[in-house]
Amino acid sequence: MKKQIAALALATSLMGCATTGTDPIVVQVANETYKICGWLPVTETLANLISTIVGGGAIIGQVEQIAQEICAAATTAIPKSGRLYAGKDITVIVRGVPVTGHFVR
Repeated sequence: MKKQIAALALATSLMGCATTGTDPIVVQVANETYKICGWLPVTETLANLISTIVGGGAIIGQVEQIAQEICAAATTAIPKSGRLYAGKDITVIVRGVPVTGHFVR
């Protein structure tokens, strides 16, 4: 029981962190997304998405899942031929939440 309470406290504290663009969790998601598919989301647009996906639960272990969902949306919205415009910000929708970013050359 004590472990569950500690895990809940940690999850709650991490959820409070996901409100700014410079939060370590937000930066982790941005970095992981870049590593997976070369899409670099604007960190300020990630807080709402993280809150939607996590929904009050623990974020630990979900960074890669969130990054994969962003990559799926970005690569679907912009076919490889369109990636010639790397660096131009566009917005994709992930679980109903807009996420702005761009592909990096």
